[in-house]
Amino acid sequence: MNYPLYQKAPKAEVLPYKIQQAIIGLENHQDDVIILRYLNQLFKRVPTEAAYFFHAVPSLENYPALFYKDTKALGSMEKLREEITRQLKEAVSTHLPNAENTYTEFELLEGNPLSVLLDFAEEEDADLVVIGQQGQKKRHGILSRHLSRLSKSNVLIVPDQTAARFKKILVPIDFSANSGKALQAAVGLMMQVPEIKSLECLHVWAVPEVNYFEIGEEFEQNMIDQIQEAFDLFIEDFIPEQKHLANLHIIRQDVWNVSEIIEGFAYSNLCDLVVIGAKGHSKVERMMYGSITEDFLSSNQTFPVLIVKP
Repeated sequence: MNYPLYQKAPKAEVLPYKIQQAIIGLENHQDDVIILRYLNQLFKRVPTEAAYFFHAVPSLENYPALFYKDTKALGSMEKLREEITRQLKEAVSTHLPNAENTYTEFELLEGNPLSVLLDFAEEEDADLVVIGQQGQKKRHGILSRHLSRLSKSNVLIVPDQTAARFKKILVPIDFSANSGKALQAAVGLMMQVPEIKSLECLHVWAVPEVNYFEIGEEFEQNMIDQIQEAFDLFIEDFIPEQKHLANLHIIRQDVWNVSEIIEGFAYSNLCDLVVIGAKGHSKVERMMYGSITEDFLSSNQTFPVLIVKP
């Protein structure tokens, strides 16, 4: 039985990673410090043209009395918005000083946090949306897996246990064009961040549905050889000038699901960032994409994750 080999794709130039328009979701809470400190290190290394700091507030439409009866309360609401904006600016100034050469704006938008964030990102033609992830706490109402599925922009998820280190990147590989894009993004980051010394590529393979007794050492070695051959073709197409940087790891899936294997590998190999590819822009593709990615985002509380869209 042959392993499905990689289908060759047109070669593409790998460019240093840059951020043109970043949308950063903040909660106006002490947990914002983690994401701001992480971005401070990222912006120090990766050129960023503009950063829009976003915070969702309840819609005034939920309080009709403010419009018709209580103008004093309406004025108090406006003062509250001004105070929230002041606090966000203070937090960014304190914990993200490396944004001083980046154009910045602060936006308080009314409505459902996920919906208004997606609309705002599309309106600004953002190429990166950033949110934090506080374990099981979801104060801002945005689940990372929902955002990553629906966003047309790249998404960076920064968990509350994140350490702002840039030494080792993990890229799960399934030989699709999407994982090729993720690999190129990872190499682009390495071009900008000299501290990144290691690029680990992980491929998880499942035992085909054949008779159990057919699976022996010779069969497994044949599978590994075919995966290595596919990987060699894959990196020749997507990162031809940087292929020497990529280290392939092949793990057979037995008991654990793929997302658990990815997380376990990241832990045991002290990875600092996971870069993973997503599906295309159509609504069907976005709704069906990556149960593996979504499972990983649901359980991961340690590793920053950059989800790369086509």
